[in-house]
Amino acid sequence: VGSEMCIRDRDIVLQPSDITITGLDLHDQVIDIDARVEGPVKTIMSVLDTPRLGYARKVGLVPDRMSGRAAARLRFGFSLLAELPFEAVRMGVEGTLSDVGIGGVKPGYDLAGTDARLTLDKAGMTLAGKGQVNTVPVAFSWHEAFDDSAVQTRVSAQASLTPAAREALKIPAIGPVDGTIGTDLDYAKRSGGMATLDAKLDLTEARIAIDPIGWVKPTGGRANATVSLALAGERVSKVSQFSVSGGDIT
Repeated sequence: VGSEMCIRDRDIVLQPSDITITGLDLHDQVIDIDARVEGPVKTIMSVLDTPRLGYARKVGLVPDRMSGRAAARLRFGFSLLAELPFEAVRMGVEGTLSDVGIGGVKPGYDLAGTDARLTLDKAGMTLAGKGQVNTVPVAFSWHEAFDDSAVQTRVSAQASLTPAAREALKIPAIGPVDGTIGTDLDYAKRSGGMATLDAKLDLTEARIAIDPIGWVKPTGGRANATVSLALAGERVSKVSQFSVSGGDIT
């Protein structure tokens, strides 16, 4: 792995690292590699996307669409056998990503200015940090499981959604709601394909007016809402729960 990285990716800087071989007096020897690297996110993700790894593809990332810098610690351990299956290789990655951009992270959505921490091993990947989605500041945590965990994908995100931010994120206008909505989202996709979206909304800085029934929540009045949705693909199949509470709702 180290030889391939050095030959193919000359823009990666290899920091002082450790290579340890044990069991020299035994039939099978074990090598442990603890390498520290720095370089463009695009290049490091390309290394992690080589055919026997394929981690970028597993989570739907395209290295060529990525920009920014990364510093990572790569750890590998394996027996020095002539024909070693990849399943017998121990590996782990810990890194920090700086000013990362991903063009078209989803159709119509670009990620920019992202600073995040990455942890990755053969069981899953976690990416957590802050960035901008279509210029809207967002704090997020994304976990992707590579094993048979019940929840395969979990994404949480927090953002303050002004009317301009909702337009940038292509969120349809919410008829009776005007102003800023504090948003805390949790998306989970299970191994069978079912998905849920839970939202906690801070409506304090929003004005809500349902004129036909004379129901008004003024701007600055304390109010919260919770919504739980069941999803089929990108379609809402069921509203499992919806509630609004607050002492200033009249």
